[in-house]
Amino acid sequence: MKRVVISLLAFVLLASSVSALEITGLEFLEFLSHGEPIGAISTGRVPNIDMKIIVTGEDFTLLRADISGLNRNDAIVDDQGYRDMVVHASDCEQANDTFTCYIRRIIFLLPSDTVVMPITLYNDTNSTYIEEVYVFDIDNTAPNITDLRTETCLNTTCFIPSNQYAQIRIQFGDERATFEKKIVRYSLGDQKHFVHTCEDMTCYGRAKTTCRSGQRIALKILPDQTMDDAYNILANDMRIDLFCDSEKPTLQNYTIGTDNTDYVKIGDDMVVTVNVTEDLGEVTIQGNFSEFGGGMSEGACEKKGETWFCRVTTGVTGEQPYTGNAKIYIKDTAGNVLEQTVTKNILGLDSEVVVDEWEIGTVQGMPRTLNTDVVIHTTSDIKVYYKLPFQ
Repeated sequence: MKRVVISLLAFVLLASSVSALEITGLEFLEFLSHGEPIGAISTGRVPNIDMKIIVTGEDFTLLRADISGLNRNDAIVDDQGYRDMVVHASDCEQANDTFTCYIRRIIFLLPSDTVVMPITLYNDTNSTYIEEVYVFDIDNTAPNITDLRTETCLNTTCFIPSNQYAQIRIQFGDERATFEKKIVRYSLGDQKHFVHTCEDMTCYGRAKTTCRSGQRIALKILPDQTMDDAYNILANDMRIDLFCDSEKPTLQNYTIGTDNTDYVKIGDDMVVTVNVTEDLGEVTIQGNFSEFGGGMSEGACEKKGETWFCRVTTGVTGEQPYTGNAKIYIKDTAGNVLEQTVTKNILGLDSEVVVDEWEIGTVQGMPRTLNTDVVIHTTSDIKVYYKLPFQ
């Protein structure tokens, strides 16, 4: 929207010998919503718009403005007194001979894109009459919602934990719409919320509810309370049912070692395997290995039957043998986290140390002879003794 024409007429009210009001005209005029300049705007009802007017003249005392052209509803115009709005200099912000004045909380019902607003500026002796012609950028296209979900979904099934905040994502489709004012409202269960962030056509919110596993919780957009920055109300409705998951994964067992041994020494890659069960969704694994010289590590999980087999690894560093703890986190799709502390003794052997192989000395069986025809019919034990040479 833009300011295109200013017509200026000065009327001397008293004798010309009296000093005239030093008015250079309106230096600036704009309309604000939530403190920011409005862009495209609807011809529908738009509340709470502020009109900002900057004038110059050290003797300025007040202005009178007829803003009835901003609203086509005569009843609202008369009720709000829009035909004669008065702003005194004492109510404006002054910097030297510049005054910044506001007419607050105007209700728009624009009759067209072009509005003429007669404004008169006063000092104690003179007045200056201005016809301000303002052209608005009109957008009457109602936006559409195209997607509504949490950030924890598997294909078309979305989950939500109990008593934990979940991120809500709302997607719109409109070539002209913007949502920087974040006038987007939705409900989770029986609670209503506004989004906290909008980026292009996507808005995000946070909400939580109390539920039990398997329960379905309704997530709905509120179309009559959702609009774009031009104040066009949402054109359609959308609802999805979220699956509640109130339980964290259940630990079955875990092991710590390497790929080849159940012990770990300095310089090895330590492997933590965790087996869990999970009724709803999938699971992921992370490990905090800071005590072993590592950091946060991502692992992988695979489901076999009813059990999830998870594995996460880290390199082990250090100078001397020590005992360290790691925090293992198993997270399900809804966001419930099973936290497990694991402990491991680290041996002070580096990767270059080679352990000598044992050699078999002699082998002696008991009994010394064996009748193979008879042995298949007996339950007697057959023992073999190994003699190991020591040096």
